[in-house]
Amino acid sequence: MFRYLFWIISLFIITANGNLSDSEKRRCWSSGNGKSARWFNHDDRINRGKYWYICNDGALQPKGCFTPNRDELYIGDKFVENGYEIECILDKNGYLQFEFSACVPKENERYKINETWEDDQHMYWFECKPDGPYLRVEIGGCVTHNKSRRIKIDEMYDYGEYT
Repeated sequence: MFRYLFWIISLFIITANGNLSDSEKRRCWSSGNGKSARWFNHDDRINRGKYWYICNDGALQPKGCFTPNRDELYIGDKFVENGYEIECILDKNGYLQFEFSACVPKENERYKINETWEDDQHMYWFECKPDGPYLRVEIGGCVTHNKSRRIKIDEMYDYGEYT
């Protein structure tokens, strides 16, 4: 009982006197940097899992993400992993997250959603397709013998005595 009364009186005194300094008002309460929740000062950096923030006037301001190799990204930066380009973004609610932005079959080749490309021998063609929050490379079909058009899978093509 005494413990609760002590905290209530202390809170009342601090609030009534307005004795919180400007620097105390600008601090952020958060977990991060591998530690349990605590106060961070204004302009302190807080690393939380795959994302990082800056304490700004008492609120955590999202700043960027970490790649699986722990490389630092800012919002809007991209990296390539397992044949896909992934971007660090702020979602519509203001939360940091990763978004698949392109298929990358080879270094320096990027294909956005629904874009198509052919292999080096111009025998097959592929399409970068959405798959929920991810992307996937889908085989679209073959290229005709004279390389004049693409044939979808299950589409018939006649060439002389061959079908």
